[in-house]
Amino acid sequence: KKNDISESFVQDNHSESSKGVLRGLHYQINPKAQGKLIRCIRGEIFDVAIDIRKSSPNFGKWMGDILSADNKKMFYIPVGFAHGFLTLSDVAEITYKTTAEYHPDYEKGIRWDDPDINIDWFRVSGNQGNQGNQGTRNKYMSPDFPDFDIHLSDRDLQLPFLKNVEVFE
Repeated sequence: KKNDISESFVQDNHSESSKGVLRGLHYQINPKAQGKLIRCIRGEIFDVAIDIRKSSPNFGKWMGDILSADNKKMFYIPVGFAHGFLTLSDVAEITYKTTAEYHPDYEKGIRWDDPDINIDWFRVSGNQGNQGNQGTRNKYMSPDFPDFDIHLSDRDLQLPFLKNVEVFE
């Protein structure tokens, strides 16, 4: 409530990913839409949220931040946003609370490399997004490419672009 998060959480999740794993961009549609409160309790991730509310002036824009066990930051992703992250450390453990239970029939996703969203997965230092914020390259990254391979699930590799998915009004 301190940060104006008034939702009730109904499910807790815990996942582990190895370095270079990129998950997302995922969301659930109505009537099973979810808000998520994300925290990295071991290691470090670059966490991203994309506004997918058609009526929003920020539709298709993203913001991201580094979450780590050291900085103890949390990132709230409200209903109407897609979520994804890139694991920066050798291993990362993520906990997240959701405002609705997981329902696979309502789960949707957007390609991680959608050119209309243009997430800069490789410029991952501090608060940033495609709304004019400029970050500096993360310590794990070379000037042009990460110093590790990016790994996506087969499912995430097949996700459609934003212009081809069901979004929120």
